[in-house]
Amino acid sequence: MIRERLSGGVAFIAAIVVVGALASRVATPIPVAFAAPALEGTPDDQLTVAADTIAVATAKGGSGFTFTVVSRSTLYQKEGGPLIEVPDPVDPSAKPDLVSTVYVGGSLADGLVTPDGYFLQLRGGPVPEKEAPDIDAAVPTLAALVKDGTTYRNDGEGWYETDLPPGIGLDEATIALLPKLLRDASSPSATEARVVDGDVAAAIEATGRLADAPAIHAVGTLDYTELLGPMTFALDGQGRLVELRALMRNTKLETFDLLVETVITFRAPISRKSLVFAATISSRYSSLPTASTPSPQQGSASPRTPKRTPAARRMATSARATFCKRRS
Repeated sequence: MIRERLSGGVAFIAAIVVVGALASRVATPIPVAFAAPALEGTPDDQLTVAADTIAVATAKGGSGFTFTVVSRSTLYQKEGGPLIEVPDPVDPSAKPDLVSTVYVGGSLADGLVTPDGYFLQLRGGPVPEKEAPDIDAAVPTLAALVKDGTTYRNDGEGWYETDLPPGIGLDEATIALLPKLLRDASSPSATEARVVDGDVAAAIEATGRLADAPAIHAVGTLDYTELLGPMTFALDGQGRLVELRALMRNTKLETFDLLVETVITFRAPISRKSLVFAATISSRYSSLPTASTPSPQQGSASPRTPKRTPAARRMATSARATFCKRRS
């Protein structure tokens, strides 16, 4: 099957001293001047309720949910290590600047989850270091789809079966494990409220397990990804999970520290437009030709994409356009 090389995969250390030092160098939760929603029970009880809500939403007959993923990567000087060289953007031959921190950039994705499967659309476009990105204006790139238990991907030329779909933040396994991630997160404690989609949400910090969120950074990066510090779970007034934040570091880098912050925003129930999109994808997909090709070895060139018929290209383009229009 096709395998995609994911550049800049992130893996992280768990040493408590390093966690504290690195975590202090990234964005902290936004202080909120308004009171957070009053939720019943302890933080552990609240995470259990949020887990039950997700389980119901993704079970047969459930409402499903939509999501947005924003991932930001920043390079840091290691303690006692060399400074980072930043070339002059105008004159590459000029002496580079030496800095301790460099924002590398970010990645975007959005999609929807239903009891029948999920769809994820990666998007190209600038991801500002501080401001919220304009995901509606970001150009669709790669896409993943799970239908009837089979996984497909689209590299821009049509859908085909794969065992490694593109994606950041969520994949089929991570979606299925979300209730477990919430229930098994240890040492939960209330923290500063957060603003999510313009509404104030209660926030809980708890230590999650990477095994319960294998694609929290990106699909296929589990072996070299560890978490830094606790995750942050934001809950709305009904106790539903509306945001998940995780901080990670790449253990493959020896000279510098590469930190990645992933923020996933959840919205439920699915809007009417999203349901129309899901039905469109399902009906059109059933007639799309598929092909399977051998996976290249790790570290090889980009995977080969099977040739698509003109009809497949038209259907894929139409499906992507439908998804672009679904957001209200």
